[in-house]
Amino acid sequence: KEYVTMDNLVAVQPNHHNGALFLPAHLDFPRADGFGVVIATICIRKTNGSRVILIDDGDDGEEEMYWSLNLEDGYCYFLSGNSRNKCLHGILSETSGYRETLNLRYGLHSIEMAKEEIDRHWPS
Repeated sequence: KEYVTMDNLVAVQPNHHNGALFLPAHLDFPRADGFGVVIATICIRKTNGSRVILIDDGDDGEEEMYWSLNLEDGYCYFLSGNSRNKCLHGILSETSGYRETLNLRYGLHSIEMAKEEIDRHWPS
């Protein structure tokens, strides 16, 4: 199914990082404040030298994996599928100061979809 369409855009969320050097690694829980089947983040201002990190600690018996992406002003990255549902993500910055990004959130998880795509990786 296609989610990144204007009809599926459910929220536009500005992020003002207020001088923080990092955004701790976290999971966006879909039935709470981390909604959006696909989350696009646009780097607006002062993001140069920052990196987004993705951490997959592996399901039972699987190896841990890590990725990082350079961020620059004007860059955009998307979290969907396992990068959104299974991996923790966060931001590391080499410099403090005012940073601004914009999240575009597309689509909403039903309870069943959240259980199938996310909860199976994060048993309570």
